[in-house]
Amino acid sequence: MKSLVLITATMMPILGFVGAEINVAVDSNCAPSGAHLQTGTLNCQCQPNHSVSCNGFQLCGVGKTNAALSLSGTYTATVQCTNPGGNVVEAHSNPTTSSKSGSAASTKNGCMVVSPLAISQPSDADFEAQATCPNGKWSKSVESNTVALSGFTYTFTFAGFPSTCPYITITGC
Repeated sequence: MKSLVLITATMMPILGFVGAEINVAVDSNCAPSGAHLQTGTLNCQCQPNHSVSCNGFQLCGVGKTNAALSLSGTYTATVQCTNPGGNVVEAHSNPTTSSKSGSAASTKNGCMVVSPLAISQPSDADFEAQATCPNGKWSKSVESNTVALSGFTYTFTFAGFPSTCPYITITGC
């Protein structure tokens, strides 16, 4: 019988970081029959420096099926525009993303080791590139302590299954 498992965990504040809700969903309809977690935990952590790190783990029962994994975070920041006279206005800016992808190959005995995956917050230059000032003579700068991680999504999708059907989805922050 195929099933969907949803686990919600609230992380306690660590080193002054406000706790984040992490949601883990496992959809066995999107995996080879018999796929299961052998070792490790399905979890990601939001760090005080706005990075996100997802644990590595081992799956077995996957046959000779490979997989793709992806981690993407959405970030916001306040970008200020300063005109040549020193007047400051808030720029119009769009959310900025940081992402990484990887793959996992089935090795022997129908198992695969999935490596950890992590992203860091975008640079000030990334935020400034997304911002719009009144004209090109204005300078852009990220206001101190305004960078925020809006959320992240981690997906693990087996080859041969649609990209819209990840076996593992972890979201949070």
